[in-house]
Amino acid sequence: LESIESTLIQKKEQAKSKVDVELVKLEAIESKLKPVQDAATGVAFDPKLDDGLYLIGAGSRKKSFVKLYAIAMYASPTVLHFLSSFQLGEEHQREASLALRNASRALDTLSPTTSFVLNI
Repeated sequence: LESIESTLIQKKEQAKSKVDVELVKLEAIESKLKPVQDAATGVAFDPKLDDGLYLIGAGSRKKSFVKLYAIAMYASPTVLHFLSSFQLGEEHQREASLALRNASRALDTLSPTTSFVLNI
């Protein structure tokens, strides 16, 4: 019984160490994040929300010459990681857009939350 307890304690410490390493990496990345400003409206969106969601993208809607609103999409770090597997470029844009749409619609462990911020 002591041997099992000792093994469990070691595995728990190893897991905690891995989590600590990942947190340090995440903090290093977060320190480099900057707000994104929509070019058409000038509205700036924070790179991360207080609830831990990260900015995926931002854009605006115009009607004729009137700028109606700016909008930003935020999602979980898991969705960001999932999207990072796609190559940059127009030829991959449709595939990445479909994957993003599907990931943001699936309210499961992959993407527990997706949020939109609208600025009128």
